[in-house]
Amino acid sequence: MNKDHFGRDLKPENILFKGKRIDSPLKIIDFGKSKILKYNQKVTELAGSLYYVAPEVLSGNAYNETCDLWSCGTLLYMMLIGHPPFFGDNHRIVAMQIKEGKVDYTSIVNACSSLDKEWNYISTEAKELVQKLLCRDPVQRLSAKDALQSAWIKKYGEKDKISADEMKLPLKKLQNFRTQMSLQKAVLNVLHFAIGADIFGVTTDESINGKKIEGAV
Repeated sequence: MNKDHFGRDLKPENILFKGKRIDSPLKIIDFGKSKILKYNQKVTELAGSLYYVAPEVLSGNAYNETCDLWSCGTLLYMMLIGHPPFFGDNHRIVAMQIKEGKVDYTSIVNACSSLDKEWNYISTEAKELVQKLLCRDPVQRLSAKDALQSAWIKKYGEKDKISADEMKLPLKKLQNFRTQMSLQKAVLNVLHFAIGADIFGVTTDESINGKKIEGAV
């Protein structure tokens, strides 16, 4: 995610531990859709994975490495809460929500549901970092350099500051989300091959307006 090289497909599946030790460093893998840009160059290809792709990519606008910062915001939200900030009954709904780029944090905090407890235990510093990364305007979006200098990274970035108990709920919900997605994909594949059609607007790949996202899984 430097100024001339960006991945375009940051997602949980592409972030792995180097080894089995508890203190093993994390590594980003799968740079098949990455780009190396010349000075001030931008690209327009539709690439990435739906839940983590930036609004400007889905909208077909020219974009650069700032799309990876949006993906980082989505990943941080998922690590804190356990599910993506944008989701719906089908890919079209998810894509529309991402294009609008509106995460209603206020309603999440005030909701009379489990989401209330989920978001309330998150620190103010973490919420601010998520909001600045999930900024719809790529020009105003936080840069990687500034993100590393954020109050949350500085305050909670050390590995001994996060307890196992604090991670139990997010990890459980992440696991549930991945299970639901795998089940949905399996069911849709069966229906797709049995009927040979798009089922209720939900496709077996991640496509927007009939165009498949490059590199979607």
